[in-house]
Amino acid sequence: MLRYFTSNRDKWPDRSPQKSPRLSYIRHIQHKHELDPIDSLALEHYFYSSWQSFSKDAQTEGIWINVIADLAYNHRFLLHGILACTALHMAHVYPAQRETYVIRAYAHQDTALPLFRYEIENPTTNNCDAIMAFAYLLVVFSFATELDNGQNSLLLVCNTGPDVQEKQLILPQWLHFIRCGCDMLSEVWDRIEIGPVSALSEAWETELDVGDSKLPYLERFMSFVPQDGSWSEHVISIYRDGASALADAFAYMDRETTKIDVSTWNILGLWCVRLKDEFYDLIFEKHPGALILLAYYCVIMKRMETCWYFGGRPARLIAAISNVLDERWHPYIQEAADQVTGLEIDGV
Repeated sequence: MLRYFTSNRDKWPDRSPQKSPRLSYIRHIQHKHELDPIDSLALEHYFYSSWQSFSKDAQTEGIWINVIADLAYNHRFLLHGILACTALHMAHVYPAQRETYVIRAYAHQDTALPLFRYEIENPTTNNCDAIMAFAYLLVVFSFATELDNGQNSLLLVCNTGPDVQEKQLILPQWLHFIRCGCDMLSEVWDRIEIGPVSALSEAWETELDVGDSKLPYLERFMSFVPQDGSWSEHVISIYRDGASALADAFAYMDRETTKIDVSTWNILGLWCVRLKDEFYDLIFEKHPGALILLAYYCVIMKRMETCWYFGGRPARLIAAISNVLDERWHPYIQEAADQVTGLEIDGV
């Protein structure tokens, strides 16, 4: 494996001295954390290549190429998170060695997660920036490995543990964190907002100002509500909130299409982060209304398909939804499927 890494170095971006991002700091990190040759090369790959896949604008670019070096030096859990995601990026770049890189990625993530859980339970002004950066990498890692888990499909995650009598849909770990992270970090949030990773927190809290924009999708979403009384008023109220939030997201994307930086967190922040817990209860129950809206959210998520760690996920989620929905509801998600995959849903 090391020989393969070395032989492929010439395929990496320009490594001339003027292009070397903080090369001396990379050496300090390698020495302090006693990285083996493979991890040392992976760390170099991060600073020469993979960091660019996390940066979609000038504000966050400085974080991933400069700030991360300082944070990784001082926080081992973040270093392992970086190496985990970088190994997955290398698996993407060098598919012939995919299995080897993926195994290394999981090893780093297995080391990082217990350390991260401890830090998130004990946030301080010293570790909060590293926690925030790792949270982003947690999302990247989850997306990048989702296709390797046959039971998971992005927002639909099956809980099939030994104590579970029947397959249940649960919130994936990354979504739980970004929905609850502000509360978890409430004591240090003010510090994060003025600190070196503040641009990440801003992306997390995207303001959905749609002004006087019309919401054509809201009318369409509400037309899906059956008139036979099969949905209770309580369920309809929850559905309406989710439909309104999703219609706002569509209006925002249409209005900001030439200005918005389509990054992982602002796409997630447009809808799924804003939903109430009750809506996720409907997903848990496989309620058709919640699953239909989730199918339409795939249209928005398709904007992220240029990210190496996300390509194909919206199509897979649409397929998972169609498998869960009763066939009578398939016509309601056909428009979304047309925009995401161009394929006809079975039963339509």
